[in-house]
Amino acid sequence: MTNECSVAWAAGIFDGEGCVSIGYVRPSKRRDIVNPSYRLTVKVTMGCEETVCCFGTVVEQGTFQNHVRESREATKKVNASYSWVAMSRKAEQILKLLRPYLITKAREADVALKFMALPDGRTGGRGGSKPVDPVLLAERHRLYLECCRLKPRWRFRKNKPSEAPEPPRC
Repeated sequence: MTNECSVAWAAGIFDGEGCVSIGYVRPSKRRDIVNPSYRLTVKVTMGCEETVCCFGTVVEQGTFQNHVRESREATKKVNASYSWVAMSRKAEQILKLLRPYLITKAREADVALKFMALPDGRTGGRGGSKPVDPVLLAERHRLYLECCRLKPRWRFRKNKPSEAPEPPRC
């Protein structure tokens, strides 16, 4: 088990360099996908590979399997950057671990955890070919928009996501 001090340190790194996002993909007629697809992602990106690796070790509670990737190569003008990423259930687990210590990302983490608490719908999926209850789709989209609005750059975006959820295709 990871000690409390290490988890608090990781939460500080995440508050400063982390990102909580809920991705959205429209349904695809070509592949018979009738529901929009949503996916929770948490990510830490920074220039120090050692720190990103240490973050991964702490949040994955010692089972770190080098999920750190170089996200941008160094050039003459820009340093390299390294990213650690977790998605879906793993992202949820990590947010639950860090949440008691988060400050800057606390509201985003709360929205993400509400999103993950919605019925998983493995029979209907977060995307997929079986129709999902329109109320559930509307709630997923509402939480997606709420997560977007919490981003500092939201007010400057030209192409903001649609306010209204798409009607489900049955």
